[in-house]
Amino acid sequence: MQRQLVTQSLVWGILWGVGFNLPTMAQNITPANDGTGTVVNVQGSDRFTIQGGSLSGDGQNLFHSFEQFGLDTNQIADFLTQPQIQNVLGRVVGGNPSFINGVLQVSGSSTNLYLMNPAGIVFGSGASLNVGGDFVATTADAIGFGDSQWFNATGSNNYQTLVGNPNLFAFDRIDPGAIVNSGTLHPSGNLTVLAGAVVNTGELSANTVTVQAIPDSALIRLSQPDHLLSLEVLPPRDAQGNVGAIAPLDLPSLLTGSPVSLAAETIAAIEPGTTWAAGTIHASEVNLLGEQVAVLDTITTPTGGSVRIGGDYLGNGPIPNAARTYIDPQATINADQGQVVVWSDDVTRFFGTINAPGGFVETSSKDHLEVVGSQVVAADWLLDPFNVTIGAVASGTFNTSGVNPVIFEAASNDAIIDVATILGTLAVGTSVAINTGVAGTQAGNITVAAAINPTALGGGPTLTLTAANDITVNAAITNADIVEDHFLNVELFAGGNIDVNAAIATGGGKIEARTTGGNIDTTGITLNASDLRTNGNNAQGGNVILNATGTIATGAINTSATTTVGGDATAGAVTLTAADSTTTATTTIATSATVAGGTLITTTVTTATSSITTTTIDASATTTGGGNSTGGNVTLTAAGAANTGTITTTATGGTATNGTVTINQTPTTSTTSTTFVSDRILDEQSEACQGENCGDRTLDNAPDHHALRHSDYPINSAYCRGETTRAVTAAEDYYSQEFASYLNLPQLPKILGSDQAQTMLKTIANQTGRDSAVVYMGFCPRANRPLEQQIEQQAHKQKPEEPRLPTIQEQIDEGDRLVLLLVQPGQDPIRHELNVSRNQVRDLGRRLRRTVANPNRRTAYLNPAQTLYSWILEPLEADLQAAGIDHLAYVPVPGLRTIPLAAMHDGTDFAIARYSLSLLPSLSLTNPTPQDLRQATVLAMGAETFATLPPLPAVPVELNWITPGLWPGEAHLNAAFTYKNLQQARRETSYPIVHLATHSQFQAGTPANSYIQLWDQQLSLDDIHRLDWQSPLVELLVLSACETAFGDADAELGFVGLSVSTGAKSAIGSLWTVSDMGTLGLMAQFYQELRSRDRAQALQQAQLAMSRAQIHIQDKQLQLSNQQSVGLSADLLNVAPSDFSHPFYWAAFTLVGSPW
Repeated sequence: MQRQLVTQSLVWGILWGVGFNLPTMAQNITPANDGTGTVVNVQGSDRFTIQGGSLSGDGQNLFHSFEQFGLDTNQIADFLTQPQIQNVLGRVVGGNPSFINGVLQVSGSSTNLYLMNPAGIVFGSGASLNVGGDFVATTADAIGFGDSQWFNATGSNNYQTLVGNPNLFAFDRIDPGAIVNSGTLHPSGNLTVLAGAVVNTGELSANTVTVQAIPDSALIRLSQPDHLLSLEVLPPRDAQGNVGAIAPLDLPSLLTGSPVSLAAETIAAIEPGTTWAAGTIHASEVNLLGEQVAVLDTITTPTGGSVRIGGDYLGNGPIPNAARTYIDPQATINADQGQVVVWSDDVTRFFGTINAPGGFVETSSKDHLEVVGSQVVAADWLLDPFNVTIGAVASGTFNTSGVNPVIFEAASNDAIIDVATILGTLAVGTSVAINTGVAGTQAGNITVAAAINPTALGGGPTLTLTAANDITVNAAITNADIVEDHFLNVELFAGGNIDVNAAIATGGGKIEARTTGGNIDTTGITLNASDLRTNGNNAQGGNVILNATGTIATGAINTSATTTVGGDATAGAVTLTAADSTTTATTTIATSATVAGGTLITTTVTTATSSITTTTIDASATTTGGGNSTGGNVTLTAAGAANTGTITTTATGGTATNGTVTINQTPTTSTTSTTFVSDRILDEQSEACQGENCGDRTLDNAPDHHALRHSDYPINSAYCRGETTRAVTAAEDYYSQEFASYLNLPQLPKILGSDQAQTMLKTIANQTGRDSAVVYMGFCPRANRPLEQQIEQQAHKQKPEEPRLPTIQEQIDEGDRLVLLLVQPGQDPIRHELNVSRNQVRDLGRRLRRTVANPNRRTAYLNPAQTLYSWILEPLEADLQAAGIDHLAYVPVPGLRTIPLAAMHDGTDFAIARYSLSLLPSLSLTNPTPQDLRQATVLAMGAETFATLPPLPAVPVELNWITPGLWPGEAHLNAAFTYKNLQQARRETSYPIVHLATHSQFQAGTPANSYIQLWDQQLSLDDIHRLDWQSPLVELLVLSACETAFGDADAELGFVGLSVSTGAKSAIGSLWTVSDMGTLGLMAQFYQELRSRDRAQALQQAQLAMSRAQIHIQDKQLQLSNQQSVGLSADLLNVAPSDFSHPFYWAAFTLVGSPW
């Protein structure tokens, strides 16, 4: 299954024009009255002389603090310094952005100038610099010195301790402020711009220009001496994410009031983390970095310069990689004899021109590359490669060159070279080399899908496979030539992982596998380079060489040599080198040699450089026909610990010399660093899956969910006045009406009050043995004016008995605050107010969903996950623990129902370590009667293959595991997965559990646009009601597909929400494009847990097992946490990730409806 090709990006298809001509802004430079000592002298109307300030203890840093900082056209801000001062650092504390349309100047020395304003900075067309050193503009919340000394953007600072050069920039906020430039920024030294989003339509010129857009809270460290950036993601310095008093402005707000002819589509495209280079840049070194990077104008470097856009060479090095990069058709990059790298982890779209005669150019992506209408002049141009399969029937094209070896270079996507061509070439003694090419748009994988078993070999040819990414051997490579003197060498060279799932036997030829960016795995099979001679000739075992930057895990390795009627026998060497991680030999390494008449020679087994774990190494020697025997030497050299099984180096026969065993290891425990190998979706690249070739369970492009409409229902004022008893009724009334409205329920049930809700939860606790609580998440207006006044101004909209508070949109416009209402069994409700707005919670939820859905950014989700926990769970913890609560059912307002609650993190562990979690429409709309599902039957249906859609190879395994594997019931696969069979099966048998595993698509707009794919038809969103999950009642509906719990404002919980509305007591669905293998792992564990737990607890335990890496691939099986295992085919093993613990694989699945 191929990965979806992402066809959307921040700028693609956008035509735009930008012109900044800021008007005269009546914004002066005013010193802050905070003790810093900054003095501003005004000379005439156009010059501000800045002096005074505070010095660091070493006298090298001068600090200034401004209440506001702005310059009109032709005005000058002159910072006065002394020769001993190295850095001048200014902060703006007033909360307003800086509009600079004049000259920033430093007098007295070639001092570096830093300007920090978290609210945002705009350089108008009249802005320029007269700075003899470096210039740094940033919207950071603090600038750091050393490891723990900070020049904070607000509050007091201990300036005496801020010594040395600043090298850290702390962005504590969720969405940092933006910087826009349309002026000419040309310092004598280097130029650095660090902000949440950066837009350049002017000119940037310096020795080195570095622009970094930071989408989330982060710490930026400037490495020395070349100032290449290293991005480290840290949690915020304040759990609320509100360090300081300055609220940064988003880009539209920052540009409000400025005559900026920036198209609305463009403003919408420049989301947090975007670097938008629409002006000219001149520098010896250019670094344009961010989550999204777009280049729309000219970049020029002098001879030998370098340009990095979105990352460094092959995406390696300390520079953070962009998710998406775009080079516009009008963009030109000039780098004579220099280096230009254009990189992304997800999508690179290169449509422009690069002139680098005599230089090097790379335009690549870890996932998807588009090169259309581009022009490149360079000595070397590295593009993305093609995928290659060795199969039975040829397809696609190859460029062929060379005589010996004959080189086959892929020249089309998904090229297949037929195995007969390979066999025919090897038969005449000619070596074969196959590579993935350099002009494609794919990952560059090689898959051996047909056995390579030459029955004739001319001498000792070599088969070489060279892949830009992964090599997967699913069919045997064996020397089937009966002539003993003929052997085959096998070489596997990969930029990614090497997975050998079928035997390799060379008849004495060498086996060499090297990867420069991944792992080598040959577990379960034998690498056999042994040599047997019965003709009196010498026997020579082949060498086995495995070299990886990641881990090495092996099955048996045999390099033995055997003669039976005389001649020398020399065993081959075994060398295992894992440069960065662990070397593991899981079974036997055999380097013994057996000789009958002749001399026996065995060579050394060497493993080196990192931690080593082996089982049995056999380096023994035996002769029964005369001659001498010498055992092999075994040397283990580990940077960490060396853990070994039995090692045998004894010699038997003739003059016997035992081999030696030498183990060199570091006594301290080493740290293992394993390269992440992503699952499908279905290919081995990044997980940000979109497009119509996705191997996960989704289709096409996901809708833009960033503009969910809010219901116009106001929350009853009792909720906001703090009347906790009446607040429960108010909340139930509000949520029930809101949910019933968008689900079109025919009538409302009786609305529960506080006493009834407490009694219901108490009854459920007595029946289930588990204590559950309900948490209402609502928002109330801030107390910026008396409540009576708010009600008075809304009097014309009042209900007779209950004055109304402002609508949700009115609350958003005025500012609101989060109110949590906790209802527990048999206890009075508890109310918590937090100084957090609806927009903050909504934006944080989006950010969490965005970061957790991308496992390539391994820890990016932690910051929003921990902040969300501090907002909606931590305030309740003391009450929950006192009451012994172990399940939380959240009732959120519209716009917040797609937050992945399972990913919440307290800094030590996920919230699911203590609570099972679910979503309720409201308690009044929920069926509260607990139902034991341990004896239930299951109707499981799904499809593996489709007429026009990518296959889902994990689905048959998933269905078979559920029923008949674990549960009684029936399963329908592929052609049996029809609407008719679904309805008929439910009419004939009342199945409490229905499981559907297939593709799905949610598209904003009319319900007919969204559907679940059956075998014979697409079941649209507006067809869900036809299924009538209430007759007979479906206790649990599991939609094992993509985004089935995700929707838009009209159906925010998507298929899951509508399924609950049409009778299903509860449903499980996903919030993003899920991994096929990850889904298999979660569902296998979930149904195992469901045999002894309720539905909420079963989902909790399955997610917890995945988060703790208790579900993993071992011995070609999917191992579950309870020692159960699921057998996997070779196709599934090829795409199985090494680690399921990232919440991408499990946190998407959400339980909606009754958890009991």
